[in-house]
Amino acid sequence: MISYSVENTGMPRIKKRLVERWIEAVLQERGYELGEVNYRFVDDTTMLKENQRYLGHDFYTDILTFENRPFGVSEKVIYGDIIISTDRVKENARNLKVSYQEELHRVLIHGMLHLCGLNDITPEEEKAMHLAEDKALQLLHTIQ
Repeated sequence: MISYSVENTGMPRIKKRLVERWIEAVLQERGYELGEVNYRFVDDTTMLKENQRYLGHDFYTDILTFENRPFGVSEKVIYGDIIISTDRVKENARNLKVSYQEELHRVLIHGMLHLCGLNDITPEEEKAMHLAEDKALQLLHTIQ
């Protein structure tokens, strides 16, 4: 199950059923299943506070991902909280010269991929993450 909430920003336009089918397909392809994930959309100010609170980082980011699988539940079932700054998504879309919707989808799946165990700290991990995002986005276009 996927839930959505907003704080200090508007709710992005998301085709919720389509996104859930897409995410479930991506997870299934990777050998996972969807448990419960909450997407929380916030503004930059809120994201900065969350970065400081949870990670001790004093900078803006587009996404924070937290795993919260209940004790005893298989590691192949995805549970988590994903915080997304809609301000960062808009700015990234502008800078990358892509639509807001495309960048939003990339960030939505980026968080799920983190919950599947992918990281993006080293250049090699970052490359693998981008490849996984691109593959997932291609899948989205076949579902639509």
